[in-house]
Amino acid sequence: MKERREDTRVDAKHDVAVTVVSSPEEHDLENQEFHCSTENISATGILLFVDRPVLEGSTLELQLKGEKPIGTCMHIGRVAWVKDVGPGEGYAVGVRFTETPEDALAAWAAIIEDKLSRAGN
Repeated sequence: MKERREDTRVDAKHDVAVTVVSSPEEHDLENQEFHCSTENISATGILLFVDRPVLEGSTLELQLKGEKPIGTCMHIGRVAWVKDVGPGEGYAVGVRFTETPEDALAAWAAIIEDKLSRAGN
């Protein structure tokens, strides 16, 4: 199977505060907030593990807590896919970034660069 991702993914565990901005099929999910963690990150997307279903096509606001001195990064992204990991295990959610504020771009690039250099890539 051909890899569809354009950017290198790096394993990274970060806490994430998520707000559902829009959910096309389930409007009652909109404005819900929850916390989850990342599994891996890239320049254009992120893999989250969540304890609740999030619908494909939903738009999420993500606040990632990074290490100092970089701090928190904010992204807006669209849910590309959702996979049920198993009973009681939650869901893997692939999110593709659609918007990153200008001030967060450099910080996010620094996080990726740091992770890649530590991994020896």
